[in-house]
Amino acid sequence: MVVTLPALKGLIEPLTPEGSTVTMLMKPGRSEHGYEFSAADIASLTKADVVFLVGLELELRVDDALQRKNNPARRVVNFGEALGLKQDDHSHHNHAPGEPCVHGEGWVDQHLWLDPVLVEQVLPKLRDAVQESLVIKAAWNDDVAKQLTARYELLRKLVQQVHTDWATKLEPYRGMAIVTHHDAFSRPANRYGLTVAAVIRPGQAGETTARDIANAVKAIREQNAVAIFIEPQFDGTTAERIAKRANVRLGNLDPVGDGDWFRMMRRNLHELTSKLRAQTNVAPGTQTPAK
Repeated sequence: MVVTLPALKGLIEPLTPEGSTVTMLMKPGRSEHGYEFSAADIASLTKADVVFLVGLELELRVDDALQRKNNPARRVVNFGEALGLKQDDHSHHNHAPGEPCVHGEGWVDQHLWLDPVLVEQVLPKLRDAVQESLVIKAAWNDDVAKQLTARYELLRKLVQQVHTDWATKLEPYRGMAIVTHHDAFSRPANRYGLTVAAVIRPGQAGETTARDIANAVKAIREQNAVAIFIEPQFDGTTAERIAKRANVRLGNLDPVGDGDWFRMMRRNLHELTSKLRAQTNVAPGTQTPAK
């Protein structure tokens, strides 16, 4: 089985039988944007029983390879398609591969895996894909069926618990504003009542400009943003400079993870709540805006 991003591994691996291997095409530490899937990555698709990708134009080379090298025995779960989501017409985006892309109206946020509610919605598709692959390999029987059902129900309950934890622990901070490194966290922010006042890297693959920095500082002042969150996939120097200038706390949010979706979500929730809680505990008058 093959997944494109590390975070996706933790969503399908719990459903797989013992002895199964789940390969991550993109290794931890890389950004989900601008990553160039290698020839070896593409070649691994030909041997996969199940392929799990985000879709929504995030992994265009993988999507193209799957269409060109159709395998009737291979099952593909496209997260976006499973939710009935489709990206807008990309033809008007005038940029070369790897260059910044400024998205217009109709662009669908690709970071589906960061919303536990959407994750739960894709789980039946993952279960069905695993089942169908086992049937094709003649590895399906009553015992295997019971095991898969048990794994699926446990996984679903664990994902629901993640949603409950996020909703409960972020409720006291509803309405508070944050700044993120790039536009990866708008879905969980919208789901749990936070506001993303600004992003430091508006373009998916471009460098932060002086204008981006000025806009971030302005947003912090105008919306009283309480923290800036950098990502481990990028250098945090610019964010650190903005945080110091605007006198706000600096935190870390990881949109990709290391292959364990649950650990990634726990760490991100802890980071959010710790920085937001620290802000609410600041004595009046000690948090002053930058001049």
